[in-house]
Amino acid sequence: MADKRLWLGFGHPDEESGLSGSTIAKYAAEGADVRIVIATRGELGEIAPGSSATPEDVGVVREAEVRASVNVFGASLELLDYRDSGMPGTPENEDPRAFAQASMDEVVDHLVVSMRRHRPHVIVTFDENDGYGHPDHVMISEATTLAFRACGDSA
Repeated sequence: MADKRLWLGFGHPDEESGLSGSTIAKYAAEGADVRIVIATRGELGEIAPGSSATPEDVGVVREAEVRASVNVFGASLELLDYRDSGMPGTPENEDPRAFAQASMDEVVDHLVVSMRRHRPHVIVTFDENDGYGHPDHVMISEATTLAFRACGDSA
C-alpha cells in the first residue's frame, strides 16, 4: 500500500482523530502516505473539562494536539492560516479573519496546489452540511470538492 495516498480536509483540530481516526490509522499502518489539511486552529472551540487551555490560548493548545495526533498516526499535516468561524449564526462568523469569510477562490487554489503535490487516490472531507452546518465544515467541504474537480483541469 506504500504507493497509496490519502488526503483529508477538515475545519478544526480534533476532527482528524474524532471523525476519521480509524481510517487514518489503518491506511498509515499499511504504509499509505496520509496528508491531513486543517483549515483553522479551532480558536473558538469548546475547552474540554480538565484541559489547561484558556480562551486566550485554546488555538495554540489545539494546534499542539493536532500535531501530536498527526505524529502518532504517522501522517503529515498542512495547517491553513484561517481563523475559526465559531458556531453557526454567531457574530464570529462575520469576522473578516474567519474561515467562513475567506475567498473561496483563494482556498480552492491553495487546496488544488496541495492535492496536485500529494496526488491522492482518496480524498475525505465533510458532506455538504456536515449534519448541522458549521460554517468551517461547510467551507472546507465546498472548497475540497471544487479543488478536486479543478485538479483535473489543466487550465
